[in-house]
Amino acid sequence: MAKPKLTLETGALTEGAAMAALTAVLGTAGLYLPIIGLVAMFAWTLPVVAVCLRRGMRAGALTLGAAALIILMVTSPLIALSRVLSFAAPALLLGYALRRRWSTSLTIFVCGGAEFVSILLSLLLSLLLTGVSSLGLEEEMDQMLTTIINALEQGGVFAGGQVTAEQYMTLMRDVMDNLMLLLPAMLLLSAFGTSLINYFLAAKVFGRLRLPVPPVGRLGAFRLPWWLVYGLIAGLACSLLRAYVFPAQAALTRVGSNLVLVFLLLYTVQGIAVAANFWRKIPSGARWPAGFMLLLLTVGFLPVVFTAVTLLGLADGFADFRRLGRPKSA
Repeated sequence: MAKPKLTLETGALTEGAAMAALTAVLGTAGLYLPIIGLVAMFAWTLPVVAVCLRRGMRAGALTLGAAALIILMVTSPLIALSRVLSFAAPALLLGYALRRRWSTSLTIFVCGGAEFVSILLSLLLSLLLTGVSSLGLEEEMDQMLTTIINALEQGGVFAGGQVTAEQYMTLMRDVMDNLMLLLPAMLLLSAFGTSLINYFLAAKVFGRLRLPVPPVGRLGAFRLPWWLVYGLIAGLACSLLRAYVFPAQAALTRVGSNLVLVFLLLYTVQGIAVAANFWRKIPSGARWPAGFMLLLLTVGFLPVVFTAVTLLGLADGFADFRRLGRPKSA
């Protein structure tokens, strides 16, 4: 019995080494080949997930460790730590979730949370190692904006007099302030968006390779727990408290704005799911003209369509238009 066991271990080690090398190549491709960097960002953890599915979690962790060492040898320690820290936990969790055949919603929720924590740790590590504080980062952004304005002014962009350099500077500072205000929500949404893409990419690729993966849930069946509406209410309450009760507490605006953005986009996704469910019920012959009309409405009245879809998703939490029943979890 020892020989088959030795053969299995040798095969696992060989496969793990090959997958580690492939992971390292994809992980560093975005640094030296920016054109394929976007694709590599979503695909470079798939070899680790494949090893987790085929050989187990221990082999997957060893493959990830070997890939981290290779990335460390071909890049700087800061880049290697930041890159591996951002994707190690989500990759292993995705492999574990696929092995355990978790539902689509649970997998995306858990992996998205791990992705968000990993991004925060990576940013914190970068700030600690580079010695840059958040205040210093804002000062650098302000200096960069001043340099851009000066270059535009020297190029004669503001010669017409319709917009002055001071007005443009004020506008851009307001944009930067809003971006900094909503940075936590954007990082969270980016984490869950990355988790969503990684999950569907893994399901598509591994399905073609005939690896054991659970079935992907339908978009039309996606439904948030009804009690998540309290998150939206909390965000609105924070904004109202800052406006009428605690005007000196700027943190309430930051918390409220981020909560409102996150939950509004979640209910927008639910609204799209409701629309997708009813779209499936339209006869195939009528889908082309209906789709063309919907495209025209979306292009011509995007804010109205966006608001309507969001309200549809919010109302579905209570009205249950698709008759899915009240879920216990997302």
